[in-house]
Amino acid sequence: MDELAKCERVEMPRIPAPFWPEGEEKAREWLETDEKVRKLRSMGAWSDLNDRIAGFSPYFRSVEHSAQIKGSLLTRREKAFKEGRINLLSCSTTMEMGVDIGGLSAVAMNNVPPHPANFLQRAGRAGRRGETSALSFTLCKSTPQGEAVFNNPLWAFTTALSVPQVALQSGRIIQRHVNALSLTQFLVQNTNDEVFKLNCGWFFNTDEAEMRSSPSLRFQEWCREGMAESQLKQNVDWLCHGSSLAGIPADQLLTESAMAMERLAGLWKEEYSALEANLEEVKTRQGNSRPEKAIRMQLERLEKEYLLAELATRGFLPGYGFPTGVVSLLTSTMETIGRNTTQQREDNRVLSRGSPSRPIAQALRDYAPGTDTTLDGRVYRSAGVTLNWHLPAAIEGGQEIQALRWVWRCHECGGTGTRPYRPEQCPHCGENDPEK
Repeated sequence: MDELAKCERVEMPRIPAPFWPEGEEKAREWLETDEKVRKLRSMGAWSDLNDRIAGFSPYFRSVEHSAQIKGSLLTRREKAFKEGRINLLSCSTTMEMGVDIGGLSAVAMNNVPPHPANFLQRAGRAGRRGETSALSFTLCKSTPQGEAVFNNPLWAFTTALSVPQVALQSGRIIQRHVNALSLTQFLVQNTNDEVFKLNCGWFFNTDEAEMRSSPSLRFQEWCREGMAESQLKQNVDWLCHGSSLAGIPADQLLTESAMAMERLAGLWKEEYSALEANLEEVKTRQGNSRPEKAIRMQLERLEKEYLLAELATRGFLPGYGFPTGVVSLLTSTMETIGRNTTQQREDNRVLSRGSPSRPIAQALRDYAPGTDTTLDGRVYRSAGVTLNWHLPAAIEGGQEIQALRWVWRCHECGGTGTRPYRPEQCPHCGENDPEK
């Protein structure tokens, strides 16, 4: 152990001339004949990396460019790439979508893109700034798609591209867009708050302090009584043009919006009233029993739910096909929590490392405890599951109010569902036997 711990002072060699004006041959000759370099090499203190540094060898500086990296950091990396300070980008499919990264001489794909349009988008990144030569090559894996493209290299140029189409036959989807248009106009006229901060409690509950009906009721009256401006009705007609709802009067479509909101508000208030009734049943003189605290937490969670997310989940607003169950992998560690997050340096790992995310079905596999995820040159191992309500997820998310619900199943009619309270009878058939 004494021999392993012993340190020895060494003298580092000095390069004879800066930048090797006589060429690379002189640099290689010096690296092979200098006695100090030889001694350090025999001690294991001089590696091939030292050879490359001393010889001023060309190098690649590579960084990740993907949707998992913070936007401000991506901007800095794109700027550094344009300036030549970064010369290799490891990109995800986000590079297809119109990111201008300056002159690019080569594109390498580690698999065959799923569609010719994807291939042309990626390959077309090279040679767009008048370069004298540009290269694009693809690694074809041993899959049916990869082998087919390997046997037909002109696949992307000979395959006919299908023209995108928008289906306007679904009256339900068109009505949701009418709902969105009318609700937008109503909120613009009736609230000064930021629409992204509106919650369900504000929208559905009556403001008893100001003796005013709830905004949801006022929205229903606004749609039914024709309070909407003529411009909105004209916009509704334009929205429905060429669809299955074309020709239906705008007043009738706005009435449908009011009816949809009435049904949705009824369901929300039913859940809220049931929780209030449960709270009355368990009420104590002190008012701090565990059942009371639990029900109050559920009421608070129901009130503070993000309004637009609730309306989209319940089918009043269009969802646009975006994934709803997105899960983040928290990459913060005990070392980084509490550091100064106002620092903008790239070596600040709190800011320079984004939080990767996946749809929940994929996250169950990719982010399960014990799995590894590579992000920006670092490997993170998932250590557990946190309970987060708001997005983006936070390390203190486990302290948030959780939506703990009852799962019920009726043996009489086969109906199933979830509710924030235990139902006294089946909502479908009315069966009230607790054994069923």
